[in-house]
Amino acid sequence: MPDDNDEILYHYCSIEAFHSIIENKSIWLSLASQSNDSMEGKMLSCMLENKLKKLPPVDMESSSKYDKKLVSEIKSISQAKEVVCFFEEMQYGLIFSLSEEKDLLSQWRAYTNDGTGISIGFSKKRLQEELKKHNEESNLEEKIEAKLSRAHYEDPYDDETIDSYVSKLKNLSDENPIIEYMKQNYYILKNSSFSEEKEWRILATVKAHHLNQCKKEVLFRTRNQQLTPYITMKLHNPENLIKKIVLGPKNKTPIRIIEHLLIREGFLKTHEVEENSLVTFSKAPYQ
Repeated sequence: MPDDNDEILYHYCSIEAFHSIIENKSIWLSLASQSNDSMEGKMLSCMLENKLKKLPPVDMESSSKYDKKLVSEIKSISQAKEVVCFFEEMQYGLIFSLSEEKDLLSQWRAYTNDGTGISIGFSKKRLQEELKKHNEESNLEEKIEAKLSRAHYEDPYDDETIDSYVSKLKNLSDENPIIEYMKQNYYILKNSSFSEEKEWRILATVKAHHLNQCKKEVLFRTRNQQLTPYITMKLHNPENLIKKIVLGPKNKTPIRIIEHLLIREGFLKTHEVEENSLVTFSKAPYQ
């Protein structure tokens, strides 16, 4: 029975990536900073840098009341930037991106090999169940836990927003609370110009030394002519995990072929094909 309250989150990918996800029953969380968005994993640094550039030149040794206030502000922002840079050196964010939108033109253009790919609609509830199993399986002393989070969109030039981040980091004096705050917020922060994506992401933060030591948990592959780390999240129970499939505007695969693969790999039952149209074509005007 379908759950009407179960949200669907869509992953846009190439037809090759879709094939791999279904046949291997797994998804890959890849390095955020090597994604299509050049500001991914760098936005807070850029926000702080933007604010510093807007401030007027000042004599740091000045005794005037105005200059002292400005010097204090510059020091606070600079200290916040140092914290961010420290975090960037110590941690890596690995992500698997999803969207609330099933048929978004900008997503087809950016992530599906020029509209020839697929939008996979995952059950949010079932994804969270799979995440729980994934986290329970970790054998590391320092577990690499993944979680599902909604992206947080901000204007990178908004002074009030930047000041709130500076204030928060200033109030966190110890290393552990700072690291935890950054892990919770840093890799879900996105430029507000991307807000139409309504993004969610499965996110795991890994320490730098994990890349040196954890051969089974953290792997490497080539992507876009770069070497990039990733972790694999197994999909233990495919039943009811995929709720919708949208074929891209330039995808020429017959719907029945997609259905055959989904049935064979346990993501779909034969009677479900007859009862509902799980697989559909995009209506986006993209040629």
